Amino acid sequence: MQSTESLYLITAIATFCFIIAGIQTIYILRRKFSLKRQIKECQNDFQPPQPISVIVFTDKTNSCFLEQSIPAIMEQSHHDFEVIVINSDSFATTDDILTRLSIKYPSIRTTFIPDTSCNVSIRKLSATLGIKAASNELILMTDADCVPKSKEWLTRMSQKFDGTTGAVIGYCHNGHDNTSGHRYREFDTVMTDSQYLASAIRGHAFRGDRRNLALRKSAFFDNKGYSRTMNLKYGDDDIFLNEIKRFSKIKVELSEESILESKYPIPANFYISDKLHRMFTIGKINPKAIIASRTMTLLRFFYLLSLACLICAGILFLLQNTDEWILPAILTGYSVIIYLTEAIIHILSYRSIAKMLQAPKLFFTIPIFRVWRPIANLRFRSLASRSDNYTWE
Repeated sequence: MQSTESLYLITAIATFCFIIAGIQTIYILRRKFSLKRQIKECQNDFQPPQPISVIVFTDKTNSCFLEQSIPAIMEQSHHDFEVIVINSDSFATTDDILTRLSIKYPSIRTTFIPDTSCNVSIRKLSATLGIKAASNELILMTDADCVPKSKEWLTRMSQKFDGTTGAVIGYCHNGHDNTSGHRYREFDTVMTDSQYLASAIRGHAFRGDRRNLALRKSAFFDNKGYSRTMNLKYGDDDIFLNEIKRFSKIKVELSEESILESKYPIPANFYISDKLHRMFTIGKINPKAIIASRTMTLLRFFYLLSLACLICAGILFLLQNTDEWILPAILTGYSVIIYLTEAIIHILSYRSIAKMLQAPKLFFTIPIFRVWRPIANLRFRSLASRSDNYTWE
């Protein structure tokens, strides 16, 4: 009787493992195919380009890249655009760079924002001034360290707008990073970015990438700019998008020509800073995609625990019934097959997503990073709640 009850319990655990493995597989495959379909659609989408104003933000961390990014922008094949550089760096070297660029490209317009401004988000103030100064209805915002790899960047981003579109989410991948911990940062970035992009593709946008984000000037002012979040240092590309999606569509542009490359000098610093402020602002909007992600994390914990229990149950069953070795062998093999099948599908899906987002493809470290990521996110969430997120801090 006891042996029969144990068998029922083991069967129940095995069924649970199979179901959770299936859910995890569907979750990652759905994300992969959403991105794949969107990229194909964007590559084949050829609409008339529209006039657009490009706002380039520069500060002391990235001003040295202006001489790479500005020429790449000014040499775009787009027929009608303007460039406005918002400078929040008081260093003389930045002024010298901008002076040289203004001589080479006389149409460039520049504005200076003191980086000592108190009780205000420099980014939001810069964006507001740049949008007000722009002469076109379409606005495209980026950073000085982000370089277009194609002359079709502006065309691709502008042609996505129609009469009901309020914003277009573009993508910017991080450049070469060989510093300590770069493999995990690459993994986490791909998982995070593919999540918000896939969610936006399905019509549930909750954030974008401030380094490659286009919007309508009218949508910005209809929302009264960043007036609801002026007390926050961040939120210009996540909380803001959640506000304007109430009255306008948000689209995603992922064609190869539309993707930028960040040349940020210290990628680890950017990753930590971005991760901390994302962890803070995400709590202000609590999107369904994040709830689903946390649910999947919890399910994966029970999945791994159940697999371990299944193997232990097989061993215990063998110890109690030494003559019956077939069932324990089947249980152990079943556990290994479930784990390997789910893990291999996830690894291959991740590599496909990484390729689409022009990120390095990993392999053997992925199972380890999947276990570590929830722990790291808890740590970042804790640090984010204690960091200076408000303008008065």
